[in-house]
Amino acid sequence: ALERRFQPVMVEEPTIEETTEILRGLQDRYARHHRVTIDEEAIESAAQLSARFIADRFLPDKAIDLVDEAAASVALANKGATEYPRVTSADVAAVVTRWTGIPPSSLTESQAGRLLDLERLLGKRVVGQERAIAAVSDAIRRARTGLHDPRKPLGSFLFRGPSGVGKTELAKTLAEVLFGSEAALVRIDLSEFTEPHTVSRLLGAPPGYAGHDEPGQLTEPVRRRPYCVVLFDEVEKAHPDVAAILLQILDDGRVTDAKGRVIDFRHALIILTTNLEDDELAVALRLELLDRIDEVVPFAELGIDQIEAIVTIHVDALAQRLGARNVTLDLTSEAKLYLARVSMASGSGARYVQRTVSHYVSTPLSTALLRGELRDGCGAEVTLDGDALRVRAA
Repeated sequence: ALERRFQPVMVEEPTIEETTEILRGLQDRYARHHRVTIDEEAIESAAQLSARFIADRFLPDKAIDLVDEAAASVALANKGATEYPRVTSADVAAVVTRWTGIPPSSLTESQAGRLLDLERLLGKRVVGQERAIAAVSDAIRRARTGLHDPRKPLGSFLFRGPSGVGKTELAKTLAEVLFGSEAALVRIDLSEFTEPHTVSRLLGAPPGYAGHDEPGQLTEPVRRRPYCVVLFDEVEKAHPDVAAILLQILDDGRVTDAKGRVIDFRHALIILTTNLEDDELAVALRLELLDRIDEVVPFAELGIDQIEAIVTIHVDALAQRLGARNVTLDLTSEAKLYLARVSMASGSGARYVQRTVSHYVSTPLSTALLRGELRDGCGAEVTLDGDALRVRAA
């Protein structure tokens, strides 16, 4: 009865152009309130950046809040200034960075050069997987140039290969290269979701169930940081109900959590990993899930040369840390080869390299530093002495 007495008026979300006009109408009001001058570029940036990077709110609300916070930040930073400070597009981008964690360079600069250079950037940390890096780079370039379905995630990959060949490391590197930090990696170990009652932890428990107040282990990190890499580790071990969630993400680019909020995955890179061979995939994983993945990326076994290159990466990182203490580090080629052979003998591939370098190099170095054998301005040399490594002051 009450409903009959009202006429529904549906208010649709305005376009970016309409939002820009709305912001222009509010420009002077916010400028007077915060005692600043708001540039026209800042108004346009607020409409464009909020539409593109803030997924869980609507225009013009999110654009207005963006201008408001940018103006407030500039006013606070210039408190006591005799002239009204200017609010620029860079100030607006800084607020978006605070809200989303997206690096400023991704907001204000063209990433064409970085995208064209993806193979080299990824290859700095991931060794011996040129084919996998090339496949991922091609798919990301297609997505970033707008040639993929905008309703789906930025990209979806199944990394297939034995343990310790660089699958997780490539995911970490993608998070850093594309989104500015390894903190943009959301890692879900699906071996923890093998039972039916554990699946609800991904989205959050429904009302009335234990753990309802706890956020979803998958949905909450993506809600807070929608521009991210989501890594589903060991997908073959997950309960079959997990596949339904993955299908929804890969199909619609979104999923609804236990609180009824729609979580946007369209700006995320989805990566699944498995140790299975090709002929085992069709048996262990649902065919409709495999069909929705952009690309199955095989990872090759690492040889001694690749393991030695990874040893060099870890040794160089250790040398940088020693450099902060004004101590240099030098390893002979024989010492590096020894470390590579020890790592390969473990059967864990590249995963064991860091532990090997820590045990055979970092531990003796720390002991030498504590004993005063390595002092400020001196060097450390690691050589192969028979069948053991020797660490000494150079």
